[in-house]
Amino acid sequence: MFTQILTGLTEIKILNRKLFLFLVVAAVVNLTVLEWFPFHGSNIFVIHTTSSKISSQAIIPKLNNTLSLRVSNNTKFKLFNNTINGEFNKLRHQYIKDSSIRRPCENIMLNEFTEADSDLNKNMFFLETSGKTGFDGRQSCALESAIRYSGFKPKVIMSTKFISMRLRPSMCNMVKRHYPSKIGFYGIDLDYLFKDTPLDGIQREISRPWFSVHLSDLMRQALVYKFGGYYSDLDVITIRSLRGLENVYPFDNFYPIENVSSDCLLPKDAKLKNELNNGLFHFKAGSEFVWQTMAEIRRVYKDMVVHRNGVGPGLVGRVARSFLKTEHMSVIQTKELSLLPPFVFIQPAFRPYQYVFTSTERETSFWESLLRCSKAVHIFHSIVGDEEVTGNARREIFSYLGPRYCPASFVHLKQF
Repeated sequence: MFTQILTGLTEIKILNRKLFLFLVVAAVVNLTVLEWFPFHGSNIFVIHTTSSKISSQAIIPKLNNTLSLRVSNNTKFKLFNNTINGEFNKLRHQYIKDSSIRRPCENIMLNEFTEADSDLNKNMFFLETSGKTGFDGRQSCALESAIRYSGFKPKVIMSTKFISMRLRPSMCNMVKRHYPSKIGFYGIDLDYLFKDTPLDGIQREISRPWFSVHLSDLMRQALVYKFGGYYSDLDVITIRSLRGLENVYPFDNFYPIENVSSDCLLPKDAKLKNELNNGLFHFKAGSEFVWQTMAEIRRVYKDMVVHRNGVGPGLVGRVARSFLKTEHMSVIQTKELSLLPPFVFIQPAFRPYQYVFTSTERETSFWESLLRCSKAVHIFHSIVGDEEVTGNARREIFSYLGPRYCPASFVHLKQF
């Protein structure tokens, strides 16, 4: 019997050691996970399984119960247990404290956009047609800067049924905590959108290789024609008010700002391409020019379906030349269509390593001079999307613009 008691005690010690080692490993894994996936202020503690979602309110008590197992013969384990309990209690209290912040980071289900959601001629439309359910930091910056400076309430039309906020702290921070009532997100019925326009039915003919690009090019024309207002790409950062500009298109090229006069006038001999930048433009609802643009898109689409930019800047430029009855366009202002100098909606990404990511340290005056005549900055994601943003405002235009024009988005620098 004595031998059995000794054997039993030995087995208990072995079990205690195994339990102690298991909890040490569990704690290390847990701390590693917390280090790899920081909460960024939102403290979202959710484990996804194939069948359910388990919140920390369910996880933490179970962990506490496990860690509170009575192992009376091991003082070191008691100290370890108390330490882990203390850390989890802190986490639990913080989780409860921040619950009001956490909940708004749930997914947003989208209603379909209709005329009732429109602000006639005062809309500012953004499109996400790639099928993505979230926005990166640069896109969040574009939306935030429009909220802060454009003078309009952005309306984001998406091709998905919901927006995911949980994995996008920059977007959640910007929308839910700072501007919850100043931006709208919607889906849309394409039959409804294209009905009673020259593009009626074209959504069933869209090129598969360039589906999202062409869909965006088509939708922006129909949205502006039907409801009036601005269309803007998601890589455009607004830096000044856009009010007062109506029925406008900018030229689609970069003109060196050092050759522009102090009162923001182009020299008479300035050479401009016969293409227009359809990444940011404004028209009143029912515009004859936009109708003609859609009619031309419908006429040529079968031949242009394989070209990425087949219904983009070149086509709009051709329609403008026909509309204005000229072979060579210049800066001009008419009631139906005004052509803006390229620096009004500046496109520095045409020279990315001179004006977006520079190789030398720049003074703030460099960026100020570059943007002195601009209302918006179009930084093409297709050109510089893979370039890292480090936060160095002396070398990167994003790092100069971010803290000034989209601070709630830029605080999450890794999202850029």
